[in-house]
Amino acid sequence: MTTLEEARDAVPRVTETWTCAGARVHNGKLWTLWVWPDGAERYYATRGFVTGGIYTLSVSRYEHGGKPHSTYWGEPEYAGRLDAGDERLVRWRAEEIAAEVRDAAAKRERSAKRQDPLDAALQPLIDIAAKMPMAADRRALAAYVLLRIENAAW
Repeated sequence: MTTLEEARDAVPRVTETWTCAGARVHNGKLWTLWVWPDGAERYYATRGFVTGGIYTLSVSRYEHGGKPHSTYWGEPEYAGRLDAGDERLVRWRAEEIAAEVRDAAAKRERSAKRQDPLDAALQPLIDIAAKMPMAADRRALAAYVLLRIENAAW
């Protein structure tokens, strides 16, 4: 069975023209959405391209494990922009702004979770427990803390 890299390298590269549809949140991350010449939309991890920009790319398309794959090589080369009257520009830009807002909100939420005051208060105990080599010792510490909490509540 061939590897993904072998399958990719076995096919010739072709030059194609793709259109950048801007940033989107996909599987919890910010990606660039590209529109292929046939109208198919695909996500790629690279960022920093002009929404509505037209780019030429060196591309290889191949199958591996029964699934289609594509790789672009090098940097996409800017070749212009869609006409200002193209209705997709407004929709794509609005979707890009919404994706960036959602991504920023998710980052703030992750940051807030990392800065939880209860976690900060527990951290000294967690540091002590981390130095205990035996799981039984860590469980004993947890039981002691739980007992103290229960007694304090009464």
